[in-house]
Amino acid sequence: MIRPASLIAGLVVLSVPIIQLVGSDASNLGRWALASATALPTVLGRAGGSGQLMDATKRPQKVFAVDGVQLARSNSWITEVPTLQDGHPLGITLERKGDIVDAKPPFKGVWGISLGKGLLIYGIGKTADQKHTLIFMGGIKIPVRGGMSVWLDGKWLRPGYGLPFHYNDGKKYPAPTICTGPSGSFALSTTYHYHQPRWTYEVSGKDGRHSVVIEVRTPGAPFWVGKATGPYTAFGIGDPEAPKTLNVCGRFMLFGSFTAKLKMPQHGELLFKGWGVKDREYHHAAGPNPPGAIIRPAIRRLPFRKAMVSST
Repeated sequence: MIRPASLIAGLVVLSVPIIQLVGSDASNLGRWALASATALPTVLGRAGGSGQLMDATKRPQKVFAVDGVQLARSNSWITEVPTLQDGHPLGITLERKGDIVDAKPPFKGVWGISLGKGLLIYGIGKTADQKHTLIFMGGIKIPVRGGMSVWLDGKWLRPGYGLPFHYNDGKKYPAPTICTGPSGSFALSTTYHYHQPRWTYEVSGKDGRHSVVIEVRTPGAPFWVGKATGPYTAFGIGDPEAPKTLNVCGRFMLFGSFTAKLKMPQHGELLFKGWGVKDREYHHAAGPNPPGAIIRPAIRRLPFRKAMVSST
C-alpha cells in the first residue's frame, strides 16, 4: 500500500520538471489555495449528519454529510485493486447511450468542478541511449475536453481530436476502452486491462504516420481518495466567491513504470521507458451555491494545436 509520504514525494519529483517546462498561472493557483485553506475548516465543521458507513471493503468509517453528500475525512485505508467499475463507473458517474458515453448528473454541468471521468497520466522517460526525453501529461476528461500533451526534446506536441466520447466493450480494443470519435485528426483512447492491471493510452493520427502508445503498469493497490460510489472527500472549495460550496471527489492514484512507443516521420520509431502516475478521478459540487451560479475562471494555458501534423 502506498503511504501518504510516498505519494507526496512522488508528486514532488514529477511536478518539478513539468512546472519548469510548462509554467503556471501562479495568481490563480495561489488564489484557490489560499481560499481553500481559509474556508475548508469552517465548511467541514458546520452542522451535518454523521454516522458510520460500510463500503465495499467492509470496514466501517465515520462519515458526515454536507448538503446530503456523504463525505469522509480520509479513504486512504482502502487497499483494493481498482475493478472495472472503479475504472469506468457506468451508471454512477457516467451514463451510456448506445456507444456514446457522457457524464451523469451531478457529475455533469457548466460549473468548473463537475467531472464524471478523469483518466489522466503523467510521466517522464528516456530512450535507452539517453538521447531523447519524453514527458506526457493529460488524458480523457468527461464532460470537459481534456487531451494529451507530449513534450519531446524541448518541443510540445498537442494533437487535436473530435468529440463525443465512445465506450467500447473490448470488441475493437483488447479490453474495455473509452475513445474519441473519427471526426478529429487524431484519435485518443484509454484502455483498462483490469485483470492485470494495466492501462494503455493511445494517440494516433489518421495519416498513420504519427502515434504514441503508452503502457502503464500499476502493480498493487493505489492511494485511494474515494470510490465512485462514495463517500467522497473534500478536494477544496469550488470558487473563492462560493466559500460554502465544496469541490468533492473520489479518486485513486497509482505510481508505476511505463513504456511508450512514439512514431513520427522525423524520428521513425522511438521507445521510451520511465516512471509516471496514473490518476483516476471524479468530482462534483456539494454546497448551497447552485451549479452554474459561478463559473470558475480557467487557468491560463496554451490552446490545443495539431502540432504533430504541422511539425513534419
